[in-house]
Amino acid sequence: HRHTDRVDERAEFKEWTLGLMMSNRSDRYGYNLSSQFGLIKTDREFDDETRAADSFDNSRLFFDIVAGF
Repeated sequence: HRHTDRVDERAEFKEWTLGLMMSNRSDRYGYNLSSQFGLIKTDREFDDETRAADSFDNSRLFFDIVAGF
């Protein structure tokens, strides 16, 4: 998306976020297991060249397991 600031043009930026996730449910040794893992990637680029140091490219990996009866 594009963020437009009508007061301070230095705060304007372009940003996109990508999220990928995979889920799995199974029965193992009498437990109901549910697992999820995925990746979230975000890229932010400021329009103002003086804020180039504030731009970033971030990736996060997540993993979760839940076991129940």
